[in-house]
Amino acid sequence: MEDAQGADLALMEGVMGYYDGIGLTERAGSYDLACATHSPAVLVLDGRGAAQSLLAQIKGFLTYRSDSRIAGVLWNRLSPSQYPALHERVEQEFGIRSLGYLPKLEAVTLESRHLGLITAEEVLQLQTKLDLLADQAECTIDLDGIQSLAERAEPLQEEPYTPPDRGDFCRPRIAVARDRAFCFYYADSLRLLEHLGAELCYFSPLVDSTLPQGVTVSCWAAVIQNSMARTWRRTIR
Repeated sequence: MEDAQGADLALMEGVMGYYDGIGLTERAGSYDLACATHSPAVLVLDGRGAAQSLLAQIKGFLTYRSDSRIAGVLWNRLSPSQYPALHERVEQEFGIRSLGYLPKLEAVTLESRHLGLITAEEVLQLQTKLDLLADQAECTIDLDGIQSLAERAEPLQEEPYTPPDRGDFCRPRIAVARDRAFCFYYADSLRLLEHLGAELCYFSPLVDSTLPQGVTVSCWAAVIQNSMARTWRRTIR
């Protein structure tokens, strides 16, 4: 909400599958978020190596929950020759919008490693790849249709966040590992710690042999599974 202030459109990116949440539940997943915010959802499906089975996937997602909130579908890696027929059948059979597709584009393929993470800084010619994707999206994705769906979302009301008054509370200094190995953080999480009164002290386990002076908490061990630590494990001090 804070980052969406003043924006014309706010996009909430899904994670894993649409109904995947904490454990084998939908809590805190994409579907849960769509329900909580009363937002329409656009399903993104991989179109490679399938035809009519893609329609069965859509039906499954639509009927798994009666209030699925799925209002449209986008296809990734879909053969251009398949799209016209799929477009027609999706809209006729399911009453949702078929919003276009991206064909398979070898030039914009992103590599992966353990945990599926390749950081933006490591991607060669990233801006060129993004430009190619943008050009393709303008050609084969119904961007106006996506905008019209977004306009159906209900207005959200949110009270401005005010950190609690802690009086003479001693401001903690938290050591946060940050370098090529430890770099996969959500900026909102770090900003929240600062809003709550913490001072973040960054250090590098690759080059530093001690924590920053005066820290009261070290959080680098807690985020080790969300980093590139395995790639650099022989270098970490």
